[in-house]
Amino acid sequence: MSTAKRLPFSMRPCMLRDVARRGLSGLILALGAMLAIPTGAHADEPERVASASAGADRFFAGSTVRVSDPVPGDLIVTGGTIDVSADVAGDALVFGGRVRIDRSVAGSVYAAGGQFTLAGRVAGNARVLGGQHQIERGSRIDGNLSIGGAQVRIEGDVGGYVQAGGGTLYIDGTVGGDVLAGGGSIELGPRAHVKGRLRYGSGDAIQRDPAARVDGGIEKLAGAQAMAAAHRDAEHGSRAGAVVWTLGLMVLAAILVAWLPARWRRIGDALRATPGSAALTGFITLVCVPVAIVIALVTVIGVPLALLAILAYLALLMVGYLTAGIALGEWGLRRFASAREARTGWRALAAGIGVLVVGLLAAIPFLGAFIALAALLLGVGALVRHVRGTDAGAVS
Repeated sequence: MSTAKRLPFSMRPCMLRDVARRGLSGLILALGAMLAIPTGAHADEPERVASASAGADRFFAGSTVRVSDPVPGDLIVTGGTIDVSADVAGDALVFGGRVRIDRSVAGSVYAAGGQFTLAGRVAGNARVLGGQHQIERGSRIDGNLSIGGAQVRIEGDVGGYVQAGGGTLYIDGTVGGDVLAGGGSIELGPRAHVKGRLRYGSGDAIQRDPAARVDGGIEKLAGAQAMAAAHRDAEHGSRAGAVVWTLGLMVLAAILVAWLPARWRRIGDALRATPGSAALTGFITLVCVPVAIVIALVTVIGVPLALLAILAYLALLMVGYLTAGIALGEWGLRRFASAREARTGWRALAAGIGVLVVGLLAAIPFLGAFIALAALLLGVGALVRHVRGTDAGAVS
């Protein structure tokens, strides 16, 4: 199979939103695991792994992470090399340089990384984004597959539809639904069997083995047609996506407060006590970190650090936004229901409501952009000051 010369012409926008939502949530929770548990790791301990539990869910972060014990709930992992060799009863969210899943996942898989390999079974959907991906022969995804990367090989079976974008795309398994593909080159192997229709956008003709079967026929999409199809998909899911995104943030805020109630109380108290200092710290952070990333990118040795910094920066922005909502919710609980502020459950509920209020205010035309910026400045600044130990609520 030839080396990719072009990136995919388009990918369905809902796939990107889906991966981004779950991806940022996973990064935030995995970073939280590292903050919540003092690992005592040093630079000469690259194998050290931070871990945490929240009910049935498991969180891991480290250079090399091997999950060998069954996970009774969701699994969230971030690291350099990730090997999941145990069954997962919920969803699996994995983000790393090299990711491999060998066992069954009862929910869905959300993955991003340089290399992704699936050798097990996924009962739900799989959303994968990154570099080189392989769905190995013998593996199966019962639901739908959305996958994008420089090189994509689908040799396992997919029960639903496939959305794939890649520099090179190779299909040599059974697909129960339609295939929408875009890439520099697209090839169907001898075991390929698409039970629905195959629509593709590529400058090259499909390379098709004589034994490959496509029951619904093959249709080549022109560039305008492909863009129109992607636009229709985006319009269809935009409103529902906004609601799901907001609800997801509310749930995430509630989980964070329930997980680390004392820490979020200190952060919120410090933010309300010194909002000006928090805003100034947030402004400096938002401006200086991107500049430092750009400087690191121009040096060869600094590229890996810059890539990690980009991921951490995105997670910081999201958790900073949540921090503003959490602080607002706790202020409201203290102001209007002070008798309940000591209860973690009520604080988690208030955190979710606070995030909802910030989201509604941020949706106001014109004024909402300034409200969202203010929330970011205050939240990011409060987090940075807390981590540095310079806030009023920091632990000495």
